[in-house]
Amino acid sequence: MTGIFKNFNTIEEFKSTETKKDIFNSVVNSITASFETDSPDLNPFLLVTFADLKKYIYHYWFAFPALVAKPGWEVDEAGLVDVDDEVSYAFLEVF
Repeated sequence: MTGIFKNFNTIEEFKSTETKKDIFNSVVNSITASFETDSPDLNPFLLVTFADLKKYIYHYWFAFPALVAKPGWEVDEAGLVDVDDEVSYAFLEVF
């Protein structure tokens, strides 16, 4: 299993959302870029940590990809709606 482990020295660095966003976006970009190769990387993890060793307090943020398939139907006010019909209309609106 591959992934990225990033440990911060201060709690302020750990709480900084911009740094975590940048790391997360780099992992997402590497996953999407791997789809163009013969062996896509579907299971990398991201572990961002801070350990306060004097107080024995550990903070962590763990992320991993989850592949989720959209069901073939959805429930609407009118009842069951076939997703294929909805996708085709959305496709026509984009182009």
